[in-house]
Formats: sequence, structure tokens, C-alpha cells
Amino acid sequence: MADTMQGLRRTCLCGEVTLEMGEVVVGGFTQRVRDKGSLIFIDLRDKSGIVQLVFDETTDKSVFEKAESVRSEYVLLAKGTVRARESVNTEIKTGGVEIMVTELRILSKAQTPPFEIVSNTKTNEELRLKYRYLDLRREPLQKNLIMRHEIAKAAREYFYANGFTEIETPMMIKSTPEGARDYIVPSRIHNGKFYALPQSPQMYKQLLMIAGMDRYIQLARCFRDEDLRADRQPEFTQIDCEMSFVEQEDILEVFERWAKHMFKHVLGIELTEPLRELYVMAYSLPSIAAYLYKSTTKRLQVIFGSYLPEAQPKDFYEMEIASGSIMRGFMSVPCDVYFTMEAKVSRFLDCSLKLYDVPKEKRAAITAAVLQLDLHTMAASIIQKTVQQAEKGFEALTEK
Repeated sequence: MADTMQGLRRTCLCGEVTLEMGEVVVGGFTQRVRDKGSLIFIDLRDKSGIVQLVFDETTDKSVFEKAESVRSEYVLLAKGTVRARESVNTEIKTGGVEIMVTELRILSKAQTPPFEIVSNTKTNEELRLKYRYLDLRREPLQKNLIMRHEIAKAAREYFYANGFTEIETPMMIKSTPEGARDYIVPSRIHNGKFYALPQSPQMYKQLLMIAGMDRYIQLARCFRDEDLRADRQPEFTQIDCEMSFVEQEDILEVFERWAKHMFKHVLGIELTEPLRELYVMAYSLPSIAAYLYKSTTKRLQVIFGSYLPEAQPKDFYEMEIASGSIMRGFMSVPCDVYFTMEAKVSRFLDCSLKLYDVPKEKRAAITAAVLQLDLHTMAASIIQKTVQQAEKGFEALTEK
């Protein structure tokens, strides 16, 4: 018969045990047992991490015998005194301490699991999904769940601080024309009629703006009856918002600060660079540039190749840059409200040249030379030539 918790309450999590705590009570799942005869070590695991339990000759006989019976995934509650470990384990947070157990309770025994509960498992996905409750005990999946919680918490804190009101919109609605098929729910009251699960709260958040709510936010559950792909899930959560009395720049500014807030409070990364500049800088990375060049030229050649027989692959790539967000975002006047042309060019060139180990003095000289050019005129010329090429192609298409 299993023990109970009566009279014993957990005082801290396994991964939070420190030497200064003295006597503690911890609970969790048995990760591993090492029985060396007169000395037993048990690694006890919960969502915060692992702590080592110790039983030796000084341990009460009944407690020691109970420790001998423990197997993998048994649920334990242990009381004892924290002490420094003789051999430090640097791979875990509590690797410098251990608990000398004075009282042990087996709250639940466990059969041998169908697979080992370890981070780097080689068990096939089908078996892990069958025993999902066991799979979710693994550290990577628990970290994913905690990360999701931290993201939701940080997002709410940011939007609350910026005047947004969180409002839950209905989950069973009338079907609306959107990009995917609806999941439908038959109505018991209205025979022969159906509700639809929301693909997004689009209609309701617009109604909220008409109602004068001004700033709305919701971590909305959405449902779309689509084929399963890596970037397409039948149900998902999106951060959904709507704002009144704002322009495009206001929205960009709010969400740029939101992204920085998320990096800081979820990942502990302080972003000081303007994010719209970082986006441009990313295109200077050789791997990204090579991928863009290959994918863009192939796609545009298929579309326009027959209408522009004299064009070379690089011409199609220049067309994409000229007509796409890179060139416009990099060269256009509206962006200069926050980032001057000189700042954008300097950062872009410095980042690009640094990747190829160009010395700092030479990078500065190259940047200075480029800044002497009339970049606005050059960008306008490229865009104009692109438009002319496209017009020729469309004229040829019309003639056919």
C-alpha cells in the first residue's frame, strides 16, 4: 500500500535546493537509482530540475529498506538535511548539494516505463504520443510548456502596461468567409444548423473598435481545417490585437517595443538595435543572401523569363530587391524619420564587411566612400528600370 503525504508538506522544488536551506522536504519522480550496497543514491526529478537523495549506514533501517525498493518513475516525498556534495556535478543546477534523507515516503509505485524518460530519447514519435503523459515528463517538453507560459505572461504584461484591454471573444460563431475551411459544431437547439469555430477573431475585434474599446488584445485560440504542415496547425494560439486612432507608424512602434520586451523578459536578451534595421542586416549574411539569390532568380525566371529573354539571373535578383522591402525599406525617405540614410548604410556595410573579416579601418573607409554616392537617386533608377522591364514584358504578353 502506498504512503500518504499526511503530516509532511513539500517546502521547495528539487531544482531550487541550496545549502543554506538546512532541512527540506522535496517531492518528485525517480529519475535514477544507484545502489552501492551500504550506500544508495536516488536522483529525484520535478519540473525545476534534479536533486540527489542520499541513504547510508546512518540512515534509519526502515527508511534505508524503503529506498532499496525504489525503482524508476516512483513518486517520492523525502525529508532531510541539505549538505555539500563531495563530488560536484556541474551539469545540473543542484550539482553542489545533496539531501541526507531522514524520512522517505513512496506516494506511488510505477511499472517499468515503455521508454526511458531522458532528454535525448531515440524512441519513435508514435510510441511517445501513445504515452504522452510520460513523454511530457521529459525536460525539453517541460521547458517548451514553461516557455509558452513565459511568453503569454510577458505579452500580457506588456499590453496591459500600454493600455490594452484583454477581451475574450466567442468561440462558437457564424461561419465567415476566410482563408481556410471551418470546423463546424452541430447545434442541439437549432436542428440542422451548425456553429463554426473561429479561424480568427477578426469580426469581433472590429466590432469592439466600433464599440469604442480603443485597444484590444487577446491570446486567441484559432481553428482552421487545413492539411497538417510544419507551419500549419489545425488549432493554434495567436496574439490578436486591434487599435483605434492610430497610423501605420504607431502600430510598428508598439510591436517593435513588444518584440524587445519579449526578448528581454523571456530570453534575457537586451535588444538595443532598431529591429527594422536588424531585419535589413540579416540579408547581409552569406547563407541568407545565397538562399535568396537562388530562390528569387528561379521564381522570377519562371514568371518573367519568356517575356525578358535578354535578362540574366542577376537582373531578376536586382528586380526583387528593387521592388521588394529590402531596397524600399533601406532607401526610402519615410524610414528616415527614425533612421537616417547614413545610419542605415553604415550599419549595413559594417555588418556585411565584418562577416568577411575586413579590418575596422578599411570598413570605415569603404563606408565613407559609399556615403558620398547619391543612394536615393541610385535606388530610384533601379526601381524605374525594373518597372520599364516589367512593362516591356507585359506589352509582349498583350501582343500575344
